[in-house]
Amino acid sequence: MKRKLLFITPHLSTGGQPQYLLQKIKSFINEFDIYCVEYTYYGDAYVVQRNQVKNLLGDKFFGLSDDKQYLLEIIDKINPDIIHFEEIPDTFVDDSILKKIYDESRNYYILATTHSSNTKPENIKYTADKFILVSEWSKVVFDNIFKGSIPCDIWEYPIIKVDYDKDKAKEELGFDKEYKHILNVGLFTPGKNQKHIIELARLCVNERIKFHFVGNQAINFKDYWEPLMINLPENCILHGERDDVDKFYMASDLFYFPSLWELNPISIKEALSFNLPIFTKDLETYPRYKESKYITDNVSVNKNMILEHFGITIENDSICLVMAHADTNYRKKLLNECLSSINLPVVLSTNYPVSEENQLLCDYYIYNKNNPLLYKEEFSKYNVSYNYWRLDGNGNKITTPFNFEHGYAAYSLIREGLEFIEKLGYKKVHIINYDYQMSNKTLNDNSKSLDNCDIIVYQYDENDYDDDSYCSGFLSAKMEHILPFFTKFKSRESYYTSGESFNILEIKLKKSIDAQNSNISKKPFDSLREDNKLNQEGLLQFSKSKE
Repeated sequence: MKRKLLFITPHLSTGGQPQYLLQKIKSFINEFDIYCVEYTYYGDAYVVQRNQVKNLLGDKFFGLSDDKQYLLEIIDKINPDIIHFEEIPDTFVDDSILKKIYDESRNYYILATTHSSNTKPENIKYTADKFILVSEWSKVVFDNIFKGSIPCDIWEYPIIKVDYDKDKAKEELGFDKEYKHILNVGLFTPGKNQKHIIELARLCVNERIKFHFVGNQAINFKDYWEPLMINLPENCILHGERDDVDKFYMASDLFYFPSLWELNPISIKEALSFNLPIFTKDLETYPRYKESKYITDNVSVNKNMILEHFGITIENDSICLVMAHADTNYRKKLLNECLSSINLPVVLSTNYPVSEENQLLCDYYIYNKNNPLLYKEEFSKYNVSYNYWRLDGNGNKITTPFNFEHGYAAYSLIREGLEFIEKLGYKKVHIINYDYQMSNKTLNDNSKSLDNCDIIVYQYDENDYDDDSYCSGFLSAKMEHILPFFTKFKSRESYYTSGESFNILEIKLKKSIDAQNSNISKKPFDSLREDNKLNQEGLLQFSKSKE
Protein backbone atom coordinates (compact mmCIF):
# COMPACT_ATOMS: atom_id res chain seq x y z
CA MET A 1 0.00 0.00 0.00
CA LYS A 2 1.24 3.45 -0.90
CA ARG A 3 2.02 5.88 1.89
CA LYS A 4 -0.33 8.85 2.08
CA LEU A 5 1.26 12.23 1.38
CA LEU A 6 -0.71 15.41 2.11
CA PHE A 7 0.54 18.68 0.64
CA ILE A 8 -0.69 21.87 2.33
CA THR A 9 -0.05 24.87 0.11
CA PRO A 10 -0.68 28.57 0.83
CA HIS A 11 -2.41 29.03 -2.54
CA LEU A 12 -2.37 27.82 -6.14
CA SER A 13 -2.60 31.15 -7.96
CA THR A 14 -0.33 31.05 -10.97
CA GLY A 15 3.35 31.38 -10.09
CA GLY A 16 6.58 29.62 -9.22
CA GLN A 17 5.51 27.92 -6.00
CA PRO A 18 2.35 26.32 -7.50
CA GLN A 19 4.38 25.19 -10.54
CA TYR A 20 6.99 23.62 -8.26
CA LEU A 21 4.25 21.79 -6.35
CA LEU A 22 2.61 20.64 -9.58
CA GLN A 23 5.89 19.16 -10.78
CA LYS A 24 6.44 17.43 -7.42
CA ILE A 25 2.99 15.86 -7.61
CA LYS A 26 3.72 14.64 -11.14
CA SER A 27 7.06 13.21 -9.98
CA PHE A 28 5.72 11.36 -6.92
CA ILE A 29 2.18 10.40 -7.92
CA ASN A 30 3.15 6.83 -8.72
CA GLU A 31 5.07 6.45 -5.45
CA PHE A 32 2.61 8.03 -2.99
CA ASP A 33 -1.11 8.34 -2.49
CA ILE A 34 -1.16 12.14 -2.85
CA TYR A 35 -3.63 14.66 -1.44
CA CYS A 36 -3.51 18.45 -1.57
CA VAL A 37 -5.13 21.24 0.46
CA GLU A 38 -5.15 24.80 -0.85
CA TYR A 39 -5.29 27.00 2.26
CA THR A 40 -6.45 30.19 0.51
CA TYR A 41 -8.24 30.52 -2.82
CA TYR A 42 -7.78 33.88 -4.55
CA GLY A 43 -10.36 33.47 -7.29
CA ASP A 44 -10.78 32.21 -10.84
CA ALA A 45 -8.51 34.70 -12.59
CA TYR A 46 -5.14 32.92 -12.25
CA VAL A 47 -5.69 29.18 -12.13
CA VAL A 48 -3.36 27.58 -14.69
CA GLN A 49 -1.55 25.36 -12.18
CA ARG A 50 -4.57 25.01 -9.88
CA ASN A 51 -6.60 23.42 -12.66
CA GLN A 52 -3.83 20.96 -13.45
CA VAL A 53 -3.46 19.94 -9.80
CA LYS A 54 -7.24 19.42 -9.54
CA ASN A 55 -7.23 17.32 -12.72
CA LEU A 56 -4.41 15.15 -11.39
CA LEU A 57 -5.88 14.56 -7.94
CA GLY A 58 -9.63 14.67 -8.49
CA ASP A 59 -11.48 14.33 -5.19
CA LYS A 60 -8.15 14.23 -3.34
CA PHE A 61 -7.87 17.99 -3.84
CA PHE A 62 -9.41 20.27 -1.21
CA GLY A 63 -9.86 24.02 -1.28
CA LEU A 64 -10.52 25.62 2.09
CA SER A 65 -13.16 28.28 2.51
CA ASP A 66 -13.21 30.80 5.35
CA ASP A 67 -13.47 27.94 7.83
CA LYS A 68 -9.78 27.05 8.13
CA GLN A 69 -10.51 24.62 10.99
CA TYR A 70 -11.78 22.25 8.32
CA LEU A 71 -8.13 21.45 7.63
CA LEU A 72 -8.04 19.44 10.87
CA GLU A 73 -11.03 17.38 9.73
CA ILE A 74 -9.32 16.67 6.41
CA ILE A 75 -6.19 15.48 8.23
CA ASP A 76 -8.27 13.19 10.48
CA LYS A 77 -10.13 11.81 7.48
CA ILE A 78 -7.03 11.15 5.35
CA ASN A 79 -4.82 9.96 8.22
CA PRO A 80 -1.65 10.85 6.26
CA ASP A 81 1.78 9.34 6.78
CA ILE A 82 3.42 12.59 5.73
CA ILE A 83 2.25 16.21 5.85
CA HIS A 84 4.27 18.50 3.62
CA PHE A 85 3.86 22.26 4.03
CA GLU A 86 4.70 23.92 0.74
CA GLU A 87 5.79 27.06 2.61
CA ILE A 88 6.90 27.65 6.19
CA PRO A 89 3.66 26.95 8.11
CA ASP A 90 4.00 30.00 10.40
CA THR A 91 3.60 32.25 7.36
CA PHE A 92 0.12 31.13 6.29
CA VAL A 93 -1.59 28.75 8.77
CA ASP A 94 -3.44 29.95 11.87
CA ASP A 95 -1.49 29.38 15.06
CA SER A 96 -4.45 27.64 16.73
CA ILE A 97 -4.50 25.09 13.91
CA LEU A 98 -0.74 24.57 13.92
CA LYS A 99 -0.74 23.79 17.63
CA LYS A 100 -3.06 20.84 16.93
CA ILE A 101 -1.17 19.69 13.83
CA TYR A 102 2.08 19.74 15.77
CA ASP A 103 0.64 17.83 18.72
CA GLU A 104 3.35 15.66 20.27
CA SER A 105 1.16 12.57 19.93
CA ARG A 106 0.96 12.93 16.12
CA ASN A 107 1.68 9.82 14.06
CA TYR A 108 2.70 11.53 10.83
CA TYR A 109 6.00 12.97 9.62
CA ILE A 110 6.15 16.72 8.90
CA LEU A 111 8.09 18.22 5.99
CA ALA A 112 8.36 21.89 5.07
CA THR A 113 9.67 23.88 2.13
CA THR A 114 10.30 27.57 1.55
CA HIS A 115 10.25 29.44 -1.75
CA SER A 116 11.62 32.73 -0.43
CA SER A 117 15.22 33.89 -0.19
CA ASN A 118 14.09 36.11 2.69
CA THR A 119 13.10 33.24 4.99
CA LYS A 120 15.03 33.39 8.29
CA PRO A 121 15.30 29.83 9.63
CA GLU A 122 16.14 31.11 13.11
CA ASN A 123 12.72 32.77 13.30
CA ILE A 124 10.64 29.70 12.40
CA LYS A 125 8.30 28.79 15.24
CA TYR A 126 6.89 25.57 13.80
CA THR A 127 9.83 23.78 12.23
CA ALA A 128 9.65 20.29 10.70
CA ASP A 129 11.00 16.80 11.03
CA LYS A 130 12.83 17.54 7.80
CA PHE A 131 13.16 20.53 5.48
CA ILE A 132 12.91 19.94 1.74
CA LEU A 133 14.53 22.97 0.11
CA VAL A 134 14.53 24.19 -3.45
CA SER A 135 18.23 24.99 -3.92
CA GLU A 136 21.73 24.43 -2.59
CA TRP A 137 21.88 28.08 -1.47
CA SER A 138 18.76 27.62 0.67
CA LYS A 139 20.11 24.38 2.14
CA VAL A 140 23.32 26.10 3.22
CA VAL A 141 21.29 28.83 4.95
CA PHE A 142 19.20 26.28 6.85
CA ASP A 143 22.15 24.00 7.70
CA ASN A 144 24.01 26.97 9.17
CA ILE A 145 21.17 27.48 11.63
CA PHE A 146 20.08 23.95 12.49
CA LYS A 147 23.55 22.37 12.23
CA GLY A 148 22.20 18.87 11.69
CA SER A 149 19.55 18.95 14.45
CA ILE A 150 16.93 19.01 11.68
CA PRO A 151 17.88 17.25 8.44
CA CYS A 152 17.77 19.38 5.31
CA ASP A 153 17.50 18.01 1.79
CA ILE A 154 16.96 19.42 -1.69
CA TRP A 155 14.29 18.72 -4.27
CA GLU A 156 15.20 20.92 -7.17
CA TYR A 157 12.86 21.65 -10.03
CA PRO A 158 14.14 19.54 -12.92
CA ILE A 159 15.47 20.78 -16.24
CA ILE A 160 13.90 18.40 -18.74
CA LYS A 161 15.23 18.94 -22.25
CA VAL A 162 12.55 19.27 -24.93
CA ASP A 163 12.82 18.57 -28.65
CA TYR A 164 10.74 20.92 -30.78
CA ASP A 165 10.44 22.77 -34.08
CA LYS A 166 11.10 26.48 -33.48
CA ASP A 167 9.89 27.60 -36.89
CA LYS A 168 6.63 25.73 -36.41
CA ALA A 169 6.16 27.31 -32.98
CA LYS A 170 6.80 30.80 -34.39
CA GLU A 171 4.25 30.18 -37.10
CA GLU A 172 1.67 28.89 -34.61
CA LEU A 173 2.01 31.98 -32.37
CA GLY A 174 2.31 34.41 -35.26
CA PHE A 175 5.89 35.45 -34.44
CA ASP A 176 7.39 37.34 -37.39
CA LYS A 177 10.47 35.37 -38.50
CA GLU A 178 12.13 38.58 -39.67
CA TYR A 179 12.39 39.64 -36.02
CA LYS A 180 14.19 38.29 -32.97
CA HIS A 181 11.84 37.51 -30.10
CA ILE A 182 12.75 38.02 -26.44
CA LEU A 183 10.61 36.37 -23.76
CA ASN A 184 9.91 37.22 -20.13
CA VAL A 185 7.68 35.02 -17.97
CA GLY A 186 6.32 36.09 -14.60
CA LEU A 187 3.77 38.02 -12.59
CA PHE A 188 4.12 41.79 -13.05
CA THR A 189 5.67 42.89 -9.73
CA PRO A 190 8.46 45.24 -8.60
CA GLY A 191 10.59 42.20 -7.82
CA LYS A 192 10.20 40.72 -11.29
CA ASN A 193 11.29 44.13 -12.62
CA GLN A 194 9.41 44.27 -15.94
CA LYS A 195 10.00 48.03 -15.86
CA HIS A 196 13.63 47.31 -16.76
CA ILE A 197 12.57 45.36 -19.84
CA ILE A 198 10.20 48.10 -21.02
CA GLU A 199 13.02 50.65 -20.73
CA LEU A 200 15.24 48.28 -22.70
CA ALA A 201 12.54 47.88 -25.34
CA ARG A 202 12.37 51.67 -25.78
CA LEU A 203 16.05 51.63 -26.72
CA CYS A 204 15.37 48.88 -29.26
CA VAL A 205 12.39 50.38 -31.09
CA ASN A 206 14.47 50.78 -34.25
CA GLU A 207 15.81 47.22 -34.07
CA ARG A 208 14.06 44.14 -35.45
CA ILE A 209 13.35 42.83 -31.96
CA LYS A 210 10.06 42.09 -30.18
CA PHE A 211 9.64 41.73 -26.42
CA HIS A 212 7.00 39.26 -25.21
CA PHE A 213 5.57 39.24 -21.69
CA VAL A 214 3.75 36.15 -20.43
CA GLY A 215 2.29 36.65 -16.97
CA ASN A 216 -0.68 38.12 -15.19
CA GLN A 217 -1.23 41.63 -13.90
CA ALA A 218 -2.77 41.02 -10.49
CA ILE A 219 -4.89 43.74 -8.96
CA ASN A 220 -2.77 43.85 -5.78
CA PHE A 221 0.22 44.99 -7.90
CA LYS A 222 -1.74 47.51 -9.96
CA ASP A 223 0.23 50.45 -8.54
CA TYR A 224 3.34 48.91 -10.09
CA TRP A 225 2.19 47.74 -13.50
CA GLU A 226 -0.50 50.27 -14.41
CA PRO A 227 1.93 53.23 -14.94
CA LEU A 228 4.09 50.97 -17.10
CA MET A 229 1.21 50.51 -19.52
CA ILE A 230 1.17 54.25 -20.35
CA ASN A 231 2.95 54.81 -23.67
CA LEU A 232 4.03 51.17 -23.79
CA PRO A 233 6.56 50.79 -26.65
CA GLU A 234 5.07 49.17 -29.73
CA ASN A 235 7.69 46.41 -29.65
CA CYS A 236 6.29 45.17 -26.30
CA ILE A 237 3.57 42.51 -26.58
CA LEU A 238 1.54 41.46 -23.53
CA HIS A 239 0.12 37.94 -23.64
CA GLY A 240 -1.28 37.78 -20.10
CA GLU A 241 -1.64 34.48 -18.29
CA ARG A 242 -1.37 31.46 -20.58
CA ASP A 243 -1.78 27.73 -20.17
CA ASP A 244 0.47 27.15 -23.21
CA VAL A 245 3.60 28.97 -22.01
CA ASP A 246 5.71 26.13 -23.43
CA LYS A 247 4.86 27.38 -26.93
CA PHE A 248 6.34 30.78 -26.09
CA TYR A 249 9.59 29.18 -24.94
CA MET A 250 9.65 27.26 -28.22
CA ALA A 251 9.00 30.32 -30.39
CA SER A 252 11.37 32.73 -28.63
CA ASP A 253 15.05 33.36 -29.34
CA LEU A 254 16.19 34.57 -25.91
CA PHE A 255 14.91 34.55 -22.32
CA TYR A 256 15.40 37.82 -20.44
CA PHE A 257 14.93 37.79 -16.67
CA PRO A 258 15.95 40.95 -14.74
CA SER A 259 14.32 39.92 -11.45
CA LEU A 260 15.75 41.69 -8.40
CA TRP A 261 15.26 38.92 -5.87
CA GLU A 262 14.69 35.21 -6.36
CA LEU A 263 15.53 31.88 -4.79
CA ASN A 264 15.68 29.34 -7.62
CA PRO A 265 13.36 30.63 -10.35
CA ILE A 266 11.47 28.00 -12.28
CA SER A 267 11.13 30.12 -15.41
CA ILE A 268 14.91 30.01 -15.91
CA LYS A 269 14.84 26.21 -15.66
CA GLU A 270 11.95 26.07 -18.11
CA ALA A 271 13.85 28.29 -20.54
CA LEU A 272 16.87 26.01 -20.22
CA SER A 273 14.63 23.02 -20.95
CA PHE A 274 13.98 24.63 -24.34
CA ASN A 275 17.68 25.49 -24.83
CA LEU A 276 17.09 29.23 -24.78
CA PRO A 277 20.02 31.56 -24.07
CA ILE A 278 19.45 33.24 -20.69
CA PHE A 279 20.07 36.90 -19.85
CA THR A 280 19.66 37.38 -16.11
CA LYS A 281 21.02 39.18 -13.08
CA ASP A 282 23.88 37.56 -11.22
CA LEU A 283 22.14 36.98 -7.88
CA GLU A 284 23.93 34.98 -5.20
CA THR A 285 20.88 32.75 -4.75
CA TYR A 286 20.97 31.46 -8.34
CA PRO A 287 22.87 28.48 -9.62
CA ARG A 288 25.32 29.58 -12.30
CA TYR A 289 24.38 28.10 -15.64
CA LYS A 290 26.81 28.06 -18.53
CA GLU A 291 23.99 29.22 -20.80
CA SER A 292 23.57 32.45 -18.80
CA LYS A 293 24.84 35.91 -19.61
CA TYR A 294 24.68 38.38 -16.76
CA ILE A 295 23.03 41.74 -17.30
CA THR A 296 23.71 45.03 -15.53
CA ASP A 297 21.35 47.64 -14.11
CA ASN A 298 22.02 49.76 -17.17
CA VAL A 299 19.73 49.06 -20.11
CA SER A 300 22.09 50.71 -22.63
CA VAL A 301 24.79 48.19 -21.79
CA ASN A 302 22.29 45.35 -21.92
CA LYS A 303 21.01 46.50 -25.31
CA ASN A 304 24.52 46.22 -26.72
CA MET A 305 24.87 42.76 -25.17
CA ILE A 306 21.67 41.66 -26.90
CA LEU A 307 22.64 43.15 -30.26
CA GLU A 308 26.02 41.45 -30.03
CA HIS A 309 24.36 38.14 -29.13
CA PHE A 310 22.08 38.34 -32.15
CA GLY A 311 24.91 39.48 -34.43
CA ILE A 312 23.17 42.80 -35.07
CA THR A 313 25.57 45.61 -35.98
CA ILE A 314 25.71 48.29 -33.33
CA GLU A 315 25.19 51.32 -35.54
CA ASN A 316 26.52 53.83 -33.06
CA ASP A 317 28.48 52.76 -30.01
CA SER A 318 29.42 56.35 -29.14
CA ILE A 319 28.35 58.56 -26.25
CA CYS A 320 28.94 62.21 -25.45
CA LEU A 321 30.40 63.45 -22.17
CA VAL A 322 29.48 67.07 -21.49
CA MET A 323 31.25 68.85 -18.64
CA ALA A 324 29.77 71.97 -17.11
CA HIS A 325 29.79 74.50 -14.30
CA ALA A 326 26.67 76.44 -15.27
CA ASP A 327 26.40 78.83 -12.34
CA THR A 328 25.03 81.88 -14.23
CA ASN A 329 22.07 82.40 -16.51
CA TYR A 330 24.40 82.84 -19.45
CA ARG A 331 26.20 79.58 -18.74
CA LYS A 332 22.87 77.78 -18.24
CA LYS A 333 21.82 79.04 -21.67
CA LEU A 334 25.07 77.79 -23.22
CA LEU A 335 24.64 74.41 -21.55
CA ASN A 336 21.08 74.12 -22.84
CA GLU A 337 22.21 74.95 -26.37
CA CYS A 338 25.07 72.46 -26.13
CA LEU A 339 22.83 69.60 -24.92
CA SER A 340 20.09 70.41 -27.42
CA SER A 341 22.52 70.12 -30.32
CA ILE A 342 23.55 66.52 -29.56
CA ASN A 343 21.84 63.52 -31.20
CA LEU A 344 23.79 60.84 -29.29
CA PRO A 345 23.41 59.54 -25.73
CA VAL A 346 24.71 62.11 -23.25
CA VAL A 347 26.35 61.97 -19.84
CA LEU A 348 26.44 65.36 -18.12
CA SER A 349 29.17 65.74 -15.49
CA THR A 350 28.83 68.87 -13.41
CA ASN A 351 29.79 70.42 -10.08
CA TYR A 352 26.93 72.90 -10.07
CA PRO A 353 23.22 71.93 -9.78
CA VAL A 354 21.45 71.66 -13.12
CA SER A 355 17.84 72.58 -13.87
CA GLU A 356 15.29 69.86 -14.52
CA GLU A 357 14.93 71.20 -18.06
CA ASN A 358 18.61 70.56 -18.79
CA GLN A 359 18.59 67.23 -16.96
CA LEU A 360 15.87 66.03 -19.31
CA LEU A 361 18.20 66.70 -22.25
CA CYS A 362 20.64 64.14 -20.83
CA ASP A 363 20.57 60.37 -20.54
CA TYR A 364 22.71 60.41 -17.39
CA TYR A 365 23.48 63.17 -14.91
CA ILE A 366 26.47 63.16 -12.53
CA TYR A 367 26.61 65.88 -9.90
CA ASN A 368 29.54 66.39 -7.55
CA LYS A 369 29.19 69.49 -5.41
CA ASN A 370 32.97 69.83 -5.04
CA ASN A 371 34.60 72.35 -7.38
CA PRO A 372 38.35 71.90 -6.79
CA LEU A 373 39.64 75.16 -8.24
CA LEU A 374 43.15 76.32 -7.44
CA TYR A 375 42.86 79.96 -6.36
CA LYS A 376 45.63 82.48 -7.05
CA GLU A 377 46.47 82.66 -3.34
CA GLU A 378 47.69 79.05 -3.62
CA PHE A 379 49.59 79.41 -6.91
CA SER A 380 52.95 79.77 -5.19
CA LYS A 381 52.36 76.64 -3.09
CA TYR A 382 52.30 74.53 -6.26
CA ASN A 383 54.67 76.68 -8.37
CA VAL A 384 51.80 77.61 -10.66
CA SER A 385 52.20 80.53 -13.04
CA TYR A 386 48.89 81.23 -14.69
CA ASN A 387 48.50 84.75 -16.06
CA TYR A 388 46.96 86.79 -18.81
CA TRP A 389 48.37 89.99 -20.25
CA ARG A 390 47.22 93.20 -21.88
CA LEU A 391 48.85 96.31 -23.24
CA ASP A 392 48.39 99.53 -21.33
CA GLY A 393 47.97 102.96 -22.94
CA ASN A 394 51.70 103.23 -23.46
CA GLY A 395 52.03 99.87 -25.17
CA ASN A 396 53.53 98.19 -22.13
CA LYS A 397 52.67 94.54 -21.48
CA ILE A 398 50.82 94.14 -18.17
CA THR A 399 50.72 90.62 -16.73
CA THR A 400 47.97 89.73 -14.27
CA PRO A 401 47.32 86.36 -12.59
CA PHE A 402 43.96 84.76 -13.19
CA ASN A 403 41.69 84.52 -10.16
CA PHE A 404 42.02 80.74 -10.29
CA GLU A 405 43.33 77.85 -12.37
CA HIS A 406 40.53 75.45 -13.27
CA GLY A 407 42.50 72.66 -14.95
CA TYR A 408 41.93 70.05 -12.25
CA ALA A 409 38.29 71.07 -11.82
CA ALA A 410 37.69 70.32 -15.51
CA TYR A 411 39.89 67.22 -15.36
CA SER A 412 37.90 65.75 -12.43
CA LEU A 413 34.59 66.31 -14.23
CA ILE A 414 35.94 64.42 -17.23
CA ARG A 415 37.39 61.67 -15.02
CA GLU A 416 34.11 61.06 -13.18
CA GLY A 417 32.17 61.03 -16.45
CA LEU A 418 34.58 58.61 -18.15
CA GLU A 419 34.56 56.23 -15.17
CA PHE A 420 30.76 56.16 -15.36
CA ILE A 421 30.78 55.65 -19.13
CA GLU A 422 33.21 52.76 -18.73
CA LYS A 423 30.57 51.00 -16.59
CA LEU A 424 27.96 51.65 -19.28
CA GLY A 425 30.09 49.74 -21.77
CA TYR A 426 30.42 52.33 -24.52
CA LYS A 427 33.50 52.02 -26.72
CA LYS A 428 33.77 55.59 -28.03
CA VAL A 429 33.35 58.97 -26.36
CA HIS A 430 33.12 62.59 -27.48
CA ILE A 431 34.22 64.98 -24.72
CA ILE A 432 32.49 68.35 -25.04
CA ASN A 433 32.70 71.50 -22.93
CA TYR A 434 29.36 73.14 -22.23
CA ASP A 435 30.11 76.24 -24.31
CA TYR A 436 30.66 74.20 -27.50
CA GLN A 437 27.85 73.26 -29.89
CA MET A 438 28.95 70.29 -31.94
CA SER A 439 27.14 69.48 -35.16
CA ASN A 440 25.72 66.04 -35.90
CA LYS A 441 28.06 65.90 -38.87
CA THR A 442 31.15 66.35 -36.72
CA LEU A 443 30.04 63.81 -34.13
CA ASN A 444 29.00 61.21 -36.70
CA ASP A 445 32.15 61.71 -38.78
CA ASN A 446 34.35 61.31 -35.71
CA SER A 447 32.47 58.19 -34.60
CA LYS A 448 33.18 56.60 -37.97
CA SER A 449 36.80 57.81 -37.98
CA LEU A 450 37.41 56.10 -34.64
CA ASP A 451 37.02 52.78 -36.44
CA ASN A 452 40.43 53.53 -37.97
CA CYS A 453 42.19 55.50 -35.22
CA ASP A 454 42.25 55.69 -31.42
CA ILE A 455 42.01 59.41 -30.63
CA ILE A 456 40.99 62.49 -32.59
CA VAL A 457 42.44 65.75 -31.23
CA TYR A 458 42.45 69.36 -32.36
CA GLN A 459 45.74 71.23 -32.17
CA TYR A 460 45.85 74.85 -31.14
CA ASP A 461 47.97 77.27 -33.11
CA GLU A 462 51.49 77.50 -31.71
CA ASN A 463 50.81 81.10 -30.66
CA ASP A 464 47.80 80.21 -28.52
CA TYR A 465 49.79 78.85 -25.56
CA ASP A 466 53.38 78.69 -24.36
CA ASP A 467 53.75 75.13 -25.63
CA ASP A 468 52.11 72.77 -28.11
CA SER A 469 48.65 71.82 -26.93
CA TYR A 470 45.40 70.02 -27.75
CA CYS A 471 41.93 71.42 -27.28
CA SER A 472 40.28 70.05 -24.13
CA GLY A 473 36.90 71.56 -25.04
CA PHE A 474 36.28 68.90 -27.67
CA LEU A 475 37.98 65.64 -28.56
CA SER A 476 36.90 62.14 -29.56
CA ALA A 477 38.49 58.88 -28.48
CA LYS A 478 38.19 55.20 -27.89
CA MET A 479 37.61 54.69 -24.19
CA GLU A 480 40.66 52.53 -23.56
CA HIS A 481 42.94 55.18 -25.06
CA ILE A 482 41.58 58.22 -23.22
CA LEU A 483 41.06 56.64 -19.79
CA PRO A 484 44.78 56.33 -18.85
CA PHE A 485 45.34 60.09 -18.76
CA PHE A 486 42.02 61.03 -17.21
CA THR A 487 42.28 58.46 -14.43
CA LYS A 488 45.92 59.19 -13.59
CA PHE A 489 45.29 61.94 -11.01
CA LYS A 490 42.90 61.27 -8.13
CA SER A 491 43.36 64.54 -6.20
CA ARG A 492 44.11 68.20 -6.74
CA GLU A 493 47.45 67.76 -4.96
CA SER A 494 48.61 64.94 -7.23
CA TYR A 495 47.53 66.90 -10.31
CA TYR A 496 49.58 69.99 -9.39
CA THR A 497 52.55 68.13 -7.89
CA SER A 498 53.07 65.48 -10.54
CA GLY A 499 56.83 65.94 -10.66
CA GLU A 500 56.76 68.15 -13.73
CA SER A 501 56.64 71.90 -14.10
CA PHE A 502 53.16 73.40 -14.21
CA ASN A 503 51.26 73.02 -17.45
CA ILE A 504 47.69 73.87 -18.21
CA LEU A 505 45.30 71.00 -18.99
CA GLU A 506 45.62 71.44 -22.76
CA ILE A 507 49.41 70.98 -22.61
CA LYS A 508 49.21 68.11 -20.10
CA LEU A 509 46.72 66.41 -22.41
CA LYS A 510 49.05 66.64 -25.40
CA LYS A 511 52.13 65.44 -23.57
CA SER A 512 50.30 62.45 -22.10
CA ILE A 513 48.48 61.35 -25.27
CA ASP A 514 51.59 61.73 -27.42
CA ALA A 515 53.47 59.48 -25.01
CA GLN A 516 50.91 56.70 -25.39
CA ASN A 517 51.03 53.94 -27.96
CA SER A 518 47.92 55.28 -29.68
CA ASN A 519 46.99 55.96 -33.27
CA ILE A 520 46.26 59.71 -33.07
CA SER A 521 44.45 61.72 -35.71
CA LYS A 522 45.61 65.34 -35.32
CA LYS A 523 43.59 68.13 -36.86
CA PRO A 524 43.90 71.92 -36.65
CA PHE A 525 41.50 73.53 -34.19
CA ASP A 526 40.30 75.91 -36.90
CA SER A 527 38.95 72.95 -38.90
CA LEU A 528 36.07 72.80 -36.40
CA ARG A 529 34.88 76.35 -36.97
CA GLU A 530 32.86 75.82 -40.16
CA ASP A 531 30.29 73.38 -38.71
CA ASN A 532 30.41 74.07 -34.98
CA LYS A 533 30.22 76.83 -32.36
CA LEU A 534 33.35 76.81 -30.23
CA ASN A 535 34.51 78.26 -26.93
CA GLN A 536 31.59 80.67 -26.80
CA GLU A 537 32.37 81.92 -23.35
CA GLY A 538 36.09 82.33 -23.87
CA LEU A 539 39.02 82.01 -21.55
CA LEU A 540 38.76 85.41 -19.88
CA GLN A 541 35.05 85.08 -19.30
CA PHE A 542 35.51 81.79 -17.49
CA SER A 543 36.67 83.63 -14.38
CA LYS A 544 33.87 86.22 -14.50
CA SER A 545 30.20 86.16 -13.67
CA LYS A 546 28.19 86.83 -16.80
CA GLU A 547 24.45 87.19 -16.41
